[in-house]
Amino acid sequence: MTSVVSVPHPLAACLLASEDVLGAERVWHGATPLAEAFFAQYPALAQDANALSDVMARMSSFDHEALNTFFAERGFPQIRFEPFDLDCFGVGAVLDLKMAWTKAGEPTTSYDYQRKTPYPAVEGDCWVYIIRVGDVSQRVGAMNTQNGYTVWMTLADRAYETPFEVAQAVQTMLAPLAQAAYSAYDGTIHFPMVDLSYNDPLKWILNASTQTDQGQTAKIVEAQQLTTFAMDHQGAVVKSAAKMGMMLECAGPSFDVNITAPFLLWITKTDGSLSVPVMSAYVDYDAWKAPT
Repeated sequence: MTSVVSVPHPLAACLLASEDVLGAERVWHGATPLAEAFFAQYPALAQDANALSDVMARMSSFDHEALNTFFAERGFPQIRFEPFDLDCFGVGAVLDLKMAWTKAGEPTTSYDYQRKTPYPAVEGDCWVYIIRVGDVSQRVGAMNTQNGYTVWMTLADRAYETPFEVAQAVQTMLAPLAQAAYSAYDGTIHFPMVDLSYNDPLKWILNASTQTDQGQTAKIVEAQQLTTFAMDHQGAVVKSAAKMGMMLECAGPSFDVNITAPFLLWITKTDGSLSVPVMSAYVDYDAWKAPT
């Protein structure tokens, strides 16, 4: 199995950035059950995203190059937009959270007897919580950081395949941990150093939609999230970039005419006084060139 990561706040920040174009406090509707579950949490996630403004940037633009520069300047040159079609725009968000342990750990080397391989590890001081999740007693280690965050670790009960499964598993532990807040033990934690990268195509959020105040429908037509996480004896760094491409649909019937294939052309007098057009033409690709 491979590692799986859930970082929801950059997604909420993307939706907040879209309000620069769509208007404030949009109500989103998912096209999948996972999207509907996410949008049910969106009001709370949006508040969280605003609270993380010191470590998360966001932007919206009709200029794909401006968004590409936004990502590149923040360490994600691989997150890119292609030129937008008519009535399309993009949004992006980057979380960059650096954390140093309140007390640095000791680097060490451990050995995985099942895989028969050594791995770099850390030994450090932590708070230990013993909680009960269902019928299972679970030991959770917590390491505080100098900038007001806590990194929690516990053994997984099974392998997880999707970010939603990971988020739900963690969620089941939050209430028991809150109840055990005043019964922590002073202990020691031993954990592997971590260096991971997780690319999520976010297929579940595609075709989610909202409406502007003018009645125009906006849909998410492309999305991607790339997350990196590193952890060693000095601290941990999580960086996560998310992008969404959005398309504005017409509120009513479209009155645009886009000539993008061979076409018919004719010329009349505006007052309708001619019996036939001055000229009628079928214009094929051979004539698509600037006049000389």
